[in-house]
Amino acid sequence: MTEMWWRRRSLTEFLRSREFRLFIVISLGVLLLALLITIPAALIGRRRSAEPLPASRTAAQPASPVVKPESMLLPEIWNSPRPLEPVFYRQPIDGWNYSRIEPFWISPEMIRYETVKKESDRAVREYLEPLP
Repeated sequence: MTEMWWRRRSLTEFLRSREFRLFIVISLGVLLLALLITIPAALIGRRRSAEPLPASRTAAQPASPVVKPESMLLPEIWNSPRPLEPVFYRQPIDGWNYSRIEPFWISPEMIRYETVKKESDRAVREYLEPLP
């Protein structure tokens, strides 16, 4: 198997390599760009926060009344006159018996047998595939 380029070189060769220098130059460029954007934005934000805020237009209006939780309830007229009953697709059954279960039942031994059969078929297929 072919080794990767960073495993073939020694550490000193890697640090002197073109790839490493390119990585350093790009990383420093991104860092410098981030600093050039962040520092002016922080200074502008600090300058704006030092300015006094204008008076609110609504300061002369009285405070709004407190909303009571009862006022958020639905009006009584919107309530359903009777509780809704579920509509069944079919009539519910009282219980299960053997005749109802039998079409859906798969014995655990059959599941085990099918699993072993599939695995052995796969192993035989893998063994015979390369043969002419």
